[in-house]
Amino acid sequence: AKYKKNTAPSNSICYLGSLDWLPNSEGVDWFINNVWSSLQKSSEYEFYLAGRNMPNRFYKYASSQLHVLGEVHDAIDFINEHKVVIVPLFSGSGMRVKIIEALALGKVVIGTNLAFEGIEGVKHKINAIVCDTPNQFVENITEVLKNDKLYKAISDNGKNLIEKNYSIESSTKKLITFYETLIHGA
Repeated sequence: AKYKKNTAPSNSICYLGSLDWLPNSEGVDWFINNVWSSLQKSSEYEFYLAGRNMPNRFYKYASSQLHVLGEVHDAIDFINEHKVVIVPLFSGSGMRVKIIEALALGKVVIGTNLAFEGIEGVKHKINAIVCDTPNQFVENITEVLKNDKLYKAISDNGKNLIEKNYSIESSTKKLITFYETLIHGA
């Protein structure tokens, strides 16, 4: 019930992550300096930056278009208030739970190849947007926020990907199959 799609403002981009983890804070610095610096020239976009243990340096970026929030009370509610979730990650490893949550909410997630590593079935411009350069981020954010049909297709496909691969039903089937191979010898 909590993973219902919400209608967010058409110009809203967000980031949510623990900012005391160096790969996250480096990625946000990179995004602000290399991507947001281009996007903010168009007054139509707003960027919402939230996360636990926000370093003080991020507050200096705050403007009428860049909202630096610090820790939010409810991650799902925060993600639901925005249209696009960005994940500019260039180092680190592990499953990105926030990406899975955002996709389950029907948000378009735009992130680096590394950000999507370990998430089965991600395909560029099908169920998420994968890019690694500032120009790719700017072009893809602009395109997906201006093209409602593309946004809806990626959003719906991302939600379906998570339902197919990460739902309780899907996980249960995979676990049963795994146990069957152990019992019967693979």
